[in-house]
Amino acid sequence: MLTTQCTVLIVDNDPDVLKTLYRYTESQGFTTRAVTTLREARTRLQDADILVLDESVNGGDVSSGMLLEEWVHKGHAPVCLLTENADPDVALCMLRDGAYNVLVKPVSMEIYSVLLQRYRRYVYYATRCKEMETEMSDLFEKMKEENSKELKKVNTRFWVIAILVVVALLTGNIENLSNLFALF
Repeated sequence: MLTTQCTVLIVDNDPDVLKTLYRYTESQGFTTRAVTTLREARTRLQDADILVLDESVNGGDVSSGMLLEEWVHKGHAPVCLLTENADPDVALCMLRDGAYNVLVKPVSMEIYSVLLQRYRRYVYYATRCKEMETEMSDLFEKMKEENSKELKKVNTRFWVIAILVVVALLTGNIENLSNLFALF
């Protein structure tokens, strides 16, 4: 089991749904934040790894869609949209707009549990990728530095040999060149 600590932000204006999702999410080991308005959600977006958003918050106006766009545009993910509309076309539109999943209310806790574990894996692997990117960048810089030192040594040897060859040619000591190359 992955032990990645994830923070889930739940945005729903139905207090019963909010309380149920909040308790269940916490029971699954997630740090959980719950808000009832988009205004509150915007102030907490930067602290969340996962957003569970009811598409009808604030009366289902464009605001919830704007929050989804804002969240996705900033590279945050995943987003689980909650809806009371079971129409597959509506779900398809939500997925095209950036939702990671769409859950129809009433929410099946079994499905929600699977999604939470999926989100945990997503956050874990995203975190590992960032860590590996940092490690690789550090390794690249170290290799670049080591190669630079080695290149300086090779460059120095090259110029020493070049100077000695020029001196040997100018002085006519061409026979000594083979002995000279043996030194390097």
